[in-house]
Amino acid sequence: MLPRVEVDNLLTAVFEAVDLAAEGHVADGYQAFLFGKQRALEGEANFEPWAEELEGRWDAAIERYADRYGVGRA
Repeated sequence: MLPRVEVDNLLTAVFEAVDLAAEGHVADGYQAFLFGKQRALEGEANFEPWAEELEGRWDAAIERYADRYGVGRA
């Protein structure tokens, strides 16, 4: 199970990215996801038992955003 703070951070990034996209700043929203994922997986978090699940959730959110708004990985 992921720590509540990590879930909150992911949800905050989702809302921020979608708000930015709604304002016409789709690439900035994508960048917010990438920065959020990087911060989430820095340092000690890499060694937590839930690190792989956390990375998978960030990847899934980023992929959905990229598919919806046509940005990101080519």
